[in-house]
Amino acid sequence: MRIAEISSPDLRPSLHDPRPHALSQIQLSLEELERHPPGTPVRPPRAADLRHSPTQLSSIATPFSNSDKLQVWKLSYRLWNSCVDLSNAAAVHSSSSDSGHRNISDEQHAFIRHVAADLLVLAADVSGMP
Repeated sequence: MRIAEISSPDLRPSLHDPRPHALSQIQLSLEELERHPPGTPVRPPRAADLRHSPTQLSSIATPFSNSDKLQVWKLSYRLWNSCVDLSNAAAVHSSSSDSGHRNISDEQHAFIRHVAADLLVLAADVSGMP
């Protein structure tokens, strides 16, 4: 089963909930990261957006619905997988170039993995997960 195929029965949108905005910001950052060309540095503004995402989500006072938890869980795994893809592409790129220079630093990879882990902690226990 693919992550995108997992659904949640709890779908209760709220007019005053700031969580959808925070989640859409993470989604935008993630989509840009997924389209990121191999062998080029990650833009600092997008990295800063990702850095603040877990803090934004954790500062929202209302408890997460199961639907929100599932969405955060999916974003976390997509972010982690994007980081792995970028790391693999950077390794291939550096092995094929004479300079041995990696444009995406190990620090950036560690940072992205850390954000993915923080999001997974925020998602906590998602009911209905296999």
